[in-house]
Amino acid sequence: MTALQEKYDELQKTFDNEKEQMEEFQKKMATLWIEHEEMLTHEEAERERQRAADARDAAVTEACRVVGAYARAFLARKAAAATTNTLHRRRRERR
Repeated sequence: MTALQEKYDELQKTFDNEKEQMEEFQKKMATLWIEHEEMLTHEEAERERQRAADARDAAVTEACRVVGAYARAFLARKAAAATTNTLHRRRRERR
C-alpha cells in the first residue's frame, strides 16, 4: 500500500504542478489578450485621428480654393472698375 500511496502522491503532485502551470498560462493569455485589445483600440483611435486630420486638411484646402476664387473675382471686378473709371476720367478730360 505504501507503493500505491507513493505513486498516488507523485501523480497528485504532478497534477498540481501541471494545474498551476495551466493557471499561469491562462493568466498570461488573459494578459496578452487585454494588451492586444488595448493595442487594437489604440490603433483604431489613431486611424480615427488621422481620418479627422485628413478631413480637416480637405476642408482647409477647399476653403482656400473658395477664398482664392473670390479673391480672383474681386480683383477682376476691381480691375474692370479701374479700367471703366479711367475711361470715364479720360472722356471728362477731353471735354
